[in-house]
Amino acid sequence: VHTSIVDALDVRGCANKANRFLSWVWGYQLNMVTTALAEWADRQHLHDSRFGSDDIYIWWCFFCNNQYRLGVGIESTESLASVFGEKLKAVGKMLVVFDSPVDPSYVRRIWCIFESFVAHMEEVPCTLVLASSDGCSLSASSQVADLIASCRVDAASATATVKDDEECIKRMIIERYGSFNQV
Repeated sequence: VHTSIVDALDVRGCANKANRFLSWVWGYQLNMVTTALAEWADRQHLHDSRFGSDDIYIWWCFFCNNQYRLGVGIESTESLASVFGEKLKAVGKMLVVFDSPVDPSYVRRIWCIFESFVAHMEEVPCTLVLASSDGCSLSASSQVADLIASCRVDAASATATVKDDEECIKRMIIERYGSFNQV
């Protein structure tokens, strides 16, 4: 069946209109991401008892995109970027998953940088999500400056698994903004 995972959930009544867009690195371990999301939801509930994870519907490319069709080249990078931008704006909020507070993989991946940049340009609020397990937590001695330093990006040096994607995204940034300075 050439379909997305969410299509299978939808027919069972287990899907809904997304209210969070997930930005993550494909190389992350699934368990790390799900743990980070669960911990994020728990923290949200601690700060606001009205918050319920049952009301959160995440647009996560892994589940929502038809990976089979993507793999056979039906979508160009430009088309995927356009679809992504429209989906991000429609969802209205983005969760950004870091694997570590220090030197996160996220800031070295061009798709991730591009997603965060588009969110910024479209004024879509972003929330940093970080699992506290496996030594990935911010300790009391951590400084905000350390986290900010970890968030510095070098889009010109960022990579993608698919070299054509990397080159296309970088070309789109240069064509639209003239340089990587805004990114």
